[in-house]
Amino acid sequence: MAAVYAMIRPTSEYAHHSTEQPFAVQLGDPPYDGVVVSGGPGGRYRLTDVFFYVDMGDGRLHLMPGQYETEDAIQTFGAP
Repeated sequence: MAAVYAMIRPTSEYAHHSTEQPFAVQLGDPPYDGVVVSGGPGGRYRLTDVFFYVDMGDGRLHLMPGQYETEDAIQTFGAP
């Protein structure tokens, strides 16, 4: 299975948690209030708070399709 990473959306109420690079996350059942993303500087986020990237094994992180709202999200990062 491919590793999943995330970056905080600039429109999220947690935008102040944003980092320069995507961070590793895990997805799971929401324990409360729709939070399903675990990881990163704040520890937990909703799906609507983050952009998702996937490591396809080619040394880069690719934005998962269909989720960007601005050109800022359309980036490819070197895999950690």
